[in-house]
Amino acid sequence: MGSFRRPSVLIVDSDTESLFELAQTVNSLKIGNSNFQLLTAVSAHRALNLANHVTIDLVISDIQLLDMQGEDLIDSVRSLTGCFQLPAIVLNRNQHVDVIRRVNGRGSAFHLRKPIDRKAFGELIRISLLSTNFGKSLSNPESVSASTSGHKHFPLLDSHRDGLLNRNQSSVFG
Repeated sequence: MGSFRRPSVLIVDSDTESLFELAQTVNSLKIGNSNFQLLTAVSAHRALNLANHVTIDLVISDIQLLDMQGEDLIDSVRSLTGCFQLPAIVLNRNQHVDVIRRVNGRGSAFHLRKPIDRKAFGELIRISLLSTNFGKSLSNPESVSASTSGHKHFPLLDSHRDGLLNRNQSSVFG
């Protein structure tokens, strides 16, 4: 039996408080008995640097980053990785119809309004990953679930650096 690679989720948001909240939510989700490999970035430039070094399975991005629009970032990550069907969730503080149409027209599967509904957000992540090769390897679609074991420790995000964050550790990437 082959080894299981945890799916990696890249979260990009220029607002560090929002980035921390999103990371906490994703960190509370599991596939079977394993959590996600979590990557965070406060800029599109740093996100692209991460995507150049790590396999990305899902991109979650704010629509309005300081250095690039979220949908442009998603297109760039897809191009960089050669995975043009890479699932993405775009987040925005407003629900303007033109923004939703623009995002959906560029192939982003989901648009979610901030502040996020944690349950809906978790479900969108589950659905997004089920549409990938990870979904084919899951025998039980319900195996992606929120942790119910209480409060989880989460490393502090450094607003000046981005990195690979795991449940009990943080290391700076690049």
